[in-house]
Amino acid sequence: MMMVGELESLPHWEDQHCGKSKAPTRWLKPPRGVSKLNTNAAMYRDGTAGLGFIVRNEEGHVMLAGTKRIAVGGSSNLVEAMAILYGLQRVVE
Repeated sequence: MMMVGELESLPHWEDQHCGKSKAPTRWLKPPRGVSKLNTNAAMYRDGTAGLGFIVRNEEGHVMLAGTKRIAVGGSSNLVEAMAILYGLQRVVE
């Protein structure tokens, strides 16, 4: 199974930190025979982060999804990368 990775950023994070407004993105289906991994992450004031992922096929059917909350002491970029890693690890299990 081929995987196509796509990192979706939170629109409100960009508004607060970049001074730009971004229209919400809509999910685009992958090519036939390819599954798509989408990930996201959020940092909380208590020093934890939420990681999430979803894998869908070309028809948009959910094949696998997961979330978890972790203790983290890093940047938002690190937490987003951890969400990607979490999703990829679950896919290969």
